[in-house]
Amino acid sequence: MKKIFVCFAVLTVMFCTIGCNKLEWSDNIVEGDWFDAQLYCEKLEEKGEKDWRLPTIDELRTLVTGCEATQPGGYCKISEKNGDLSLLDITVDCNGCNDLDGKGHGKFQGAPYYFWSSSETLGDQFSAFGINYRNGAIYSEFKHNDKPVRCVRGGKYKYVEETIDEDKTSGLKWTGRLHQSSRQTAANYCANSIYAGWAPWRLPTPDELEAIDTKNGKSKIGDTGCLISSTGKNSCFSHEKGDDGKYFRCVSGNIFNIEDKESGLKFSSPQSKDFDCNKLDENGITWRNSTDYESKLFKSTIFAWKGYKRCVNGKVLFYTDNKNGLMWSSKSQKMLWEDAVAYCKNLNEGNLSDWRLPTISELRTLIQNCPATETGGECRITDNCLSSSDECDNYACDGCSSDVTGKYSKLGDLGGFWSSSVRSDNSALAWYVDFYYGRVYDNGKSVTHSVRCVRKSN
Repeated sequence: MKKIFVCFAVLTVMFCTIGCNKLEWSDNIVEGDWFDAQLYCEKLEEKGEKDWRLPTIDELRTLVTGCEATQPGGYCKISEKNGDLSLLDITVDCNGCNDLDGKGHGKFQGAPYYFWSSSETLGDQFSAFGINYRNGAIYSEFKHNDKPVRCVRGGKYKYVEETIDEDKTSGLKWTGRLHQSSRQTAANYCANSIYAGWAPWRLPTPDELEAIDTKNGKSKIGDTGCLISSTGKNSCFSHEKGDDGKYFRCVSGNIFNIEDKESGLKFSSPQSKDFDCNKLDENGITWRNSTDYESKLFKSTIFAWKGYKRCVNGKVLFYTDNKNGLMWSSKSQKMLWEDAVAYCKNLNEGNLSDWRLPTISELRTLIQNCPATETGGECRITDNCLSSSDECDNYACDGCSSDVTGKYSKLGDLGGFWSSSVRSDNSALAWYVDFYYGRVYDNGKSVTHSVRCVRKSN
């Protein structure tokens, strides 16, 4: 629940339920917005009964007294039973009557006046109907406003709209009723709902919304607007693609995970950028952080959303250069050269432990789009030539013009990366590659650079 309900004292004794088409009304009155009102009634246990619900507008009209226009059968057309729930159906007859004696026009005296109904306004899913018992008027009210709630049970009313749709592709169940709300309110509603007698419900992930998209402007479950997901990405269907995504359906079932058939990898629902995937509890699967190569490999599809990450399940995929048999680890944080040597020596990634810090010749095999410093280029700094003399460190080692897209690295890296190669004429310095320029350069071991460890693939 997003708020604590405010309770009111009821000042009169419960009247006989026979006079209200055998409806029984709760003794308690609470206050909340329309979504909270539904949840409160669904979960209410009172007088030993559990089948309470939010009343329809027709049922609320049975509580109107002394105002024929809005009593059942009155001239006001607003009725769920008759299907008259649009704003055009609100006529002057719905304005109620004067409160001449100060007692209002409700069968419950001394209680708050305006009460929510479960009947939504057709054509305006931001609103639902209610009655003001001070004058017996029937209104359409913004769902996020806080109003009193009195629950009901009994009668012949059934939730005709509480149907469940099932998506055969994912096996997920969807609420058949479409609501409109903010993401947080929608999440609270789904998490606490017992819609159509079924639970638990939740907001769908973006992947689940995409799974019901037929890619031709329609949804498999009949949606025509924009639906919000559990994260900041929405899915739109049909002509309303300009909508800001305020509609929602709840979903039930295991969270839908994307699976890549070729690699066998499973990908989790989107998580926040800094989330530790080792702590993810989703579908009983053991998750891990993706390697840089996995992120690069699936960047255009699965890892496309900025600000979010995917956790991965399955055998670790590393970038392996088939020309030289070198396998590269994930990128590390920046560290000193001696720490980099120890880091690779102690690294266990993908159940592999024979990692090491690459030599400068090995590191150069990751350079691309800069011929001078690619393997075999004019730059002569290699494992066999490690001094600062012109014989090794010539002008060609300065690389190419600056670039921030990662085009000089086969793995999209930017910035400096340590090699294990120490300058032969000054052991306080070591060689590294700066992928901003694709250049090969030296630096003091007390400076920090990133690290990619290397090993020979089997």
